[in-house]
Amino acid sequence: MGKVTKIGNTRLKVNVQIYLEQMYSEGRELAVHVDFTFVAIDEDKKPVQVIKLFLMNNQI
Repeated sequence: MGKVTKIGNTRLKVNVQIYLEQMYSEGRELAVHVDFTFVAIDEDKKPVQVIKLFLMNNQI
C-alpha cells in the first residue's frame, strides 16, 4: 500500500508498506515499510513547486 504523507513546496513524501500473504491462510505479515521522498524538477533539473507541476500536467 502506498500513501502520500506530506506535500511540501518542491517535495512530496510517500509511505509504502508491503505485506506478505500466504495463499491458503488468514492474515498477513509486514515485510517492508519505507518512506520515499520525491523532488519535482524541471527540464534543467532545478526544483520546481509541486503544485505548479501538477497544474501544468493537468492542463493537457
